Amino acid sequence: MENANQNKTALKYKEWIINAFMELLKQYKYSEITIKQITLQADVSRQTFYRHYKSKDEIIQEYSNKVCDEISEKLLSLEDKSIYQITLTYFNFWKSYSDLLYLVRSSGCEHLLVEHYNEIMLKTLDILRPSMAQYKDEEFALIKAFLIGGFYSVKSSWMENNLNTTPEALAKLICSIIS
Repeated sequence: MENANQNKTALKYKEWIINAFMELLKQYKYSEITIKQITLQADVSRQTFYRHYKSKDEIIQEYSNKVCDEISEKLLSLEDKSIYQITLTYFNFWKSYSDLLYLVRSSGCEHLLVEHYNEIMLKTLDILRPSMAQYKDEEFALIKAFLIGGFYSVKSSWMENNLNTTPEALAKLICSIIS
């Protein structure tokens, strides 16, 4: 029972630290935020911070891993695994996280999201394999890389245009380009 309470406490502190960090990102560029600011905002000691994180990079990476894992789960759980449904789900998901995307982009720490994003999307897009059985494994790997880069670039352009295009319109456009 004591171990369960320790885990709850650790999760609570981590949540406070993440929330404090996200609040600071609204006011400062990523490079300007210090551990001291995070601990003051979270109302935790430096010792508590360092018990859970080695650096502020770890905070954003942990949070982005959680978000990327969530999009992966959404895509993998789709019954209809058509490119249209995958694309629609992808853009609906990121629309729901638009505040986070703008925050990360404006604060200059977007690069910290990309590595796990690419890794998780490579695995996730394996759901397309049955519908692309005609391609050799090497070709399918290239198709996935193309889609990941395309999705990421379209998402970035979409954000720059204030999400003016609906996820449905984006899914239709991408499907028409791919086919």
